[in-house]
Amino acid sequence: MDHERLKYERMHRNLYCTISGRPDSWGRHINEVLHLTVKPREWWEREIGKHWKTVESLGGSNKVFEIVGRG
Repeated sequence: MDHERLKYERMHRNLYCTISGRPDSWGRHINEVLHLTVKPREWWEREIGKHWKTVESLGGSNKVFEIVGRG
């Protein structure tokens, strides 16, 4: 994830994410965890804030939400 994030950060000033905080339901069919980063909104805000100057949470629920990073 970090390598891809760094490439994106160099190319774009802003970031828009729709994030699902739900564990996946399909991975059990193949004995794999498919949604590797199930974290709460606050965790995502802190992580995005490490790389963009401002972070805005646009709403949603505790399980699916949107976050914008700018600058």
